[in-house]
Amino acid sequence: MTDGLDIQEEFEEARDESVDSAFTAHVAKRLKQRRREIGARQHELAAAIGVSIQQISKYELGDTRFSAAVIWRLARSLSVEGTYFYENSQSPTEIQNSDDYDLPFRPTGELDKFINEYLSEQLRNVLPVVRGSKVPNSPVTRLANAAGIGLKQIYKYRDGANAMSAFTLLRIAKGLGLSVSYFYLGLEDYLFSKRDQIPLKEPAPSGEFREKPIKRRGRPRKIAAG
Repeated sequence: MTDGLDIQEEFEEARDESVDSAFTAHVAKRLKQRRREIGARQHELAAAIGVSIQQISKYELGDTRFSAAVIWRLARSLSVEGTYFYENSQSPTEIQNSDDYDLPFRPTGELDKFINEYLSEQLRNVLPVVRGSKVPNSPVTRLANAAGIGLKQIYKYRDGANAMSAFTLLRIAKGLGLSVSYFYLGLEDYLFSKRDQIPLKEPAPSGEFREKPIKRRGRPRKIAAG
């Protein structure tokens, strides 16, 4: 399986805003491609990750930047690894999701908070920081220079004060010489361990919860454009 390194090389000049837009367009294309591949409709994907159909449409049109947390939720609902959106591979590795996690039944804001906490923890594990250190050769300074991100922002990402966009996560991974897959590794188990701290959504008016993660159909159906 490719691990995102091809995309890291393709978007070499990560500091350029136009490259951020190009990356968003890349993710949007992959999202629409995967949704159609498994025969899912926009409303099904919207229900699975807890957003509106309009938001899914914006994602697929590339009108909205993707957060690193949203990338993971989309990937899980589409039964692919979180790194799928960072790749060029045309044959994604499919994963089997467990219904025991009940993640579609968790409020997205609460869920994203824990996802972002985990991503920050993964960054702390590989980025020892001495507070107030601005020496040129310190790990945080080297990362800031390599990723083209301000030193204060690196501290905020590391401490969990700011959530990372998918493109920022890519820049940080590249700056550290790591695959993006490192940051998502073990995330689902982490969320499972925290499940008692993530409240369930209130039932819908009908008394039913939202749909569970999308299941691949035996035969993809034709889906209208958009």
